[in-house]
Amino acid sequence: MIEISDGGGIVTVYAHNAANDVSVGDTVTQGQVIGTLGQTGNASDLPANESHVHFEVRIDGAPVDPAVWLNSAAVP
Repeated sequence: MIEISDGGGIVTVYAHNAANDVSVGDTVTQGQVIGTLGQTGNASDLPANESHVHFEVRIDGAPVDPAVWLNSAAVP
């Protein structure tokens, strides 16, 4: 699992990765590859070749609907 913090209370989470290409403490930039889609953990019961990413957005530790957050013109 990869958690990326913006330093201002917003954290995005990416799970079920086949590989994580960043480490704790790394600085990441927009467009940078951070990992490879996978089928790990509880996702292993999916049919073969159905890799995916589990994506979350948390604001001040509270989960928010990522669809609303991604479609928002202004991030809270």
